[in-house]
Amino acid sequence: MAKHPEPAAGRPDTAPARQGSTLLVVDDDDLNREMLGRRLKHQGFHVLTAPGGAEALDLVRSRGCDLVLLDVMMPAVSGLDVLAALRASPATARLPVIMVTARGDSQDIVDALERGANDYVTKPIDLAVTLARVRTQLDRVAAERAALARQRHSDLQHAQKISTVGHLAGGVANGVNRLLSSIQDHGTSLRADLGADDVHQDDVSRILEAADTATGLTRELLALSRREPGTPQLVDLGARLDWLGHLLGRVIDERIVLDFSGSPDLWRVLAPAAHLDQVLLNLILNACEAMPEGGRLTVRLDNLGADPTPTAWPRSPGSSSP
Repeated sequence: MAKHPEPAAGRPDTAPARQGSTLLVVDDDDLNREMLGRRLKHQGFHVLTAPGGAEALDLVRSRGCDLVLLDVMMPAVSGLDVLAALRASPATARLPVIMVTARGDSQDIVDALERGANDYVTKPIDLAVTLARVRTQLDRVAAERAALARQRHSDLQHAQKISTVGHLAGGVANGVNRLLSSIQDHGTSLRADLGADDVHQDDVSRILEAADTATGLTRELLALSRREPGTPQLVDLGARLDWLGHLLGRVIDERIVLDFSGSPDLWRVLAPAAHLDQVLLNLILNACEAMPEGGRLTVRLDNLGADPTPTAWPRSPGSSSP
């Protein structure tokens, strides 16, 4: 293995390292490994070292790190094998890995990049180049984490807004229900007072039909606004989807075409119906928000996996209501 030269006297160091980050240096050459580790510690990093691939994987799993500087050529377990193992595990799939290879070993570099390495440095190690590439990868990960944190915060705010809107919708629906009950009572009384051949019978019937439809819609709004845990029950997902399509068809952008369908023998599932409604509603509304210019929103339900269990029975023929 090529040896790392010490920095020349008077050579300017690069900018201060990202404080607090832990680097893992993996190299089967003791002198190379210890020298690079010492130089990185001098730059403010916490440094772990491993003499081989197996030891490196054990350290990553037991202690963790923020970035790996991984030698390509090692006996027993090569650097490429370690890289493959890191990328195969969900816990380390996005861990930054910088491969270390002898100058001119272009095939090593190509193989490493194709297998998921984030970057590479060549031997003999140039500390300034190595630090720049380490900082670049650490900054990238920090930016990704910050973006994820912002997205989670945004999702939480959106969920809180949805909750507030749900409570408001519940209050409005209760008020509207009281008005509809009055309309239905007076309409029923008026129809009873009218003769069977009265020309106003059709008008009163249409008023009562409209009031019944409106009552059903407010009942659906109240169901969606409820926050209690709910009791698990056998739910016909196809019927719930039909119901949501009927509800949403009145309120979403008219440029969006809803296309809902389910398998004719769709299994029923044991779950709180209101929770399933909220999940389906959130998915559909999020998809609608992603189509500001309109389009077709397609939702398909089908059976996957093994035969039905006691918590999943075939849909009853002709079933059409939640």
